[in-house]
Amino acid sequence: MSYRELRNFCEIMRSLNFPRTISMENFRTANFQLTAEIIFWLVKRFSPKYKLSDNINDEKARVEFIKTACIFFYQNLKVQLNPKKLYAADGHAVQELLKVAKILYDAKKTVESEKDFAYGQELDISSKKNDLNAMKNISGEIVDLGLNLLDLLDKEKGLKQSRDEAIEYLDSISKDYDSTKGDEIEKKIMSILSKQEEALEKLDIHVNDLKQKGNELNQELQVKKVELERAEKRLESLQHASPSHQNELMQYENDLAIVYKMYVEKIRNQAYLENRLQNFQKYEETSQNNLKGIIEKNKERGNELFKMGDGVEIPQGEEQEPGEEEGNGEIGDIQGFEGEEEEEGGF
Repeated sequence: MSYRELRNFCEIMRSLNFPRTISMENFRTANFQLTAEIIFWLVKRFSPKYKLSDNINDEKARVEFIKTACIFFYQNLKVQLNPKKLYAADGHAVQELLKVAKILYDAKKTVESEKDFAYGQELDISSKKNDLNAMKNISGEIVDLGLNLLDLLDKEKGLKQSRDEAIEYLDSISKDYDSTKGDEIEKKIMSILSKQEEALEKLDIHVNDLKQKGNELNQELQVKKVELERAEKRLESLQHASPSHQNELMQYENDLAIVYKMYVEKIRNQAYLENRLQNFQKYEETSQNNLKGIIEKNKERGNELFKMGDGVEIPQGEEQEPGEEEGNGEIGDIQGFEGEEEEEGGF
């Protein structure tokens, strides 16, 4: 706290018609009673209808009083006060109260007559709130503009050289300017611009075509997705559902397996019998050939004996009809074949 701030606060409160005389000696020491009166009076001057308790008998009530006043000033005036300094109620509290008192003092200067500031009469500063907010916004804009101007002035050193070079280049072009060359340059520029416009139009057309194709593909994709979902649902239903003739089909399959097994056994037996039959036919054919050979030999021998011995007597018991010995051998061979079949086993 300074002497100047204390003096200004006393003068401002006197000009605002505070009902009690304030001297600089009042805030040399802590004086919460006077500080509370000033705060209560300032709140009522801003908003007479605002309900602020004047109970400051105990510590809790004093803290609540200071807290409510700080909230009021912040919500209505956008002025942030330090509650610790206000609670101290000394010269540091004057610094905080001076912020609010200055607002009232500045508002008083804008009023034509001082009669509106009589004690107990409501001070209507609602119309000035917008002006205060506008002034704050304007002041912020002024600060921002000043900072931007300072940055531009710092950049001016580098930009000035570039600007001078550009001006010299334009001056040299204007001095050497020829109308024919200018027309040619203009035509070339126009041709380039026309080509660029045509290329841009083609690109736009191409982009539109691609968008259309993309939409068509998206539609086809959606249709395919729907068809796929239907097919999956149908497949799932078919997998879970069994036909009415499923049991009968399974029975037929079992019967068919049994019949096929019997068919295989019969085919195998038939093949075995055919094989045995072929072997028997071969054996019989060889036996007949052997028998024929033996019979022919016996005939030749009988003929020779008949020619040789017209008067020779054949001893009794030695005579043997032709083919007797061979017939016995053939019978033995057949019996041997039948024995082989019995040993191999039937089916």
